[in-house]
Amino acid sequence: MLSKAFRYFRHYMRSSTIYREHSPFFYDLWREVLIANVPRNISERLESVRTKLVSDPTEFMRQDFGTGNSLNKGKTSIKQEACKSLSSKWKVRILFRLIRHYQCRRVIELGTNLGLSSAYMASANSNGHIFTLEGDPFLCQKAKSIHDELGLSNINIIEGRFEDTIADVLRRQGPFDLIFLDGNHDERATIKYFQNIKNHIHEETILVIDDVFWSEGMLRAWEGIKEFPGVTASLLYFDLGILFFSPRWSVPKHLEWVDRWMKPWTIIHAI
Repeated sequence: MLSKAFRYFRHYMRSSTIYREHSPFFYDLWREVLIANVPRNISERLESVRTKLVSDPTEFMRQDFGTGNSLNKGKTSIKQEACKSLSSKWKVRILFRLIRHYQCRRVIELGTNLGLSSAYMASANSNGHIFTLEGDPFLCQKAKSIHDELGLSNINIIEGRFEDTIADVLRRQGPFDLIFLDGNHDERATIKYFQNIKNHIHEETILVIDDVFWSEGMLRAWEGIKEFPGVTASLLYFDLGILFFSPRWSVPKHLEWVDRWMKPWTIIHAI
């Protein structure tokens, strides 16, 4: 826990704010994605799902392929899983706004969990399609029931280990407009998934990597991926990393941001 706190602190010390950025693209990203609201009717409907999940005592045997161990089984509950693993509200809002603002139609997610993040992404563009991968059979079933209750028919859950399913999904369904990596929090696995995915993207693809500060290994994976040939820009916003491949940047541009209120003195750069 202390090492993770240190990684956040180091990020804070290195970060700037929107006040120091004069790129029209990143200003638009900040205004339309990072701080924009999700329509109230959609937010309330989806957050009511979160409320139910964090109070659901139903027990099940967890099969976790994404914690760095080959397989981690143990009895848990939906409540425990929701409290531990559901993407926070600010993150799912960013995913929603990325898809809506940039009109992403083909989306792949590694790590369905209970299906809340995929529900947000599917709600952002009814003409889009979400392919989400999950190894745990119970979570697949539960996520499917949640999507059905919400009336979301544009989500396809693929059950199985990422190593066994990702190649076929990429080959059959790519290229993708947005990719969300939120499954195996392991340095080598994350880099391997990126190496597979990079062959199924286009110039306007957006790649989002969650939990960059999960471990030193995840942070190294982020630092390595953002320097990969073809990555033209990146933004590390707290522990959410966003990568771009557009040729609009002839020289790679890499930013780290925190919210304006955390460094209010930077407003001087906007004057």
